[in-house]
Amino acid sequence: MVMCVAAFLATNAASLSAAESAPYQEAAVVENPYVKPVKPLIGAIRPNFSLPDVNGVMREVSEWDGKVLILNFWATWCMPCLKEIPEFIQLQEKYGEQGLQFVGIALQEADEIKPYMKKTAMNYPSLLGIDKVKEVARLFGNRFVVLPYTVVIDRDSKIYFIRSGPIKYEETEALIKSIL
Repeated sequence: MVMCVAAFLATNAASLSAAESAPYQEAAVVENPYVKPVKPLIGAIRPNFSLPDVNGVMREVSEWDGKVLILNFWATWCMPCLKEIPEFIQLQEKYGEQGLQFVGIALQEADEIKPYMKKTAMNYPSLLGIDKVKEVARLFGNRFVVLPYTVVIDRDSKIYFIRSGPIKYEETEALIKSIL
């Protein structure tokens, strides 16, 4: 089961406490209290994975080692995702030469995302798939595969920040500046 975070929260509101359904706070993940919590990921070395890009070329996450890496799990049917992407494009343009690299991870196939990538002039790669993307999302603590889901990884390949749900431009920029 895959859904945008807003749909997840609406569906599971009865099982979430007031604190858990409050606006997201840094380094926290909204969890269902009836499911065993995931191992804390903040400060951990990021998991290794490979996924194909839109041209079918397998890409390894280690390709971006040494950079500040922002992984953004998204889909074209996720409205909050589509709102974030133009902001990510701006941030990639602004900070790319300083060592920032966004990488989209789409829960779709290439023919579904290529038109959107072209329309928005996406200036960063997007990896993709369905089942394999779900596996990768879970490696990064996204057990329910809610979208959008953003993971910030520092230059030492350590997970610095996780956000389940949309993230604002100003917050993303502040995170980038804090670790560039």
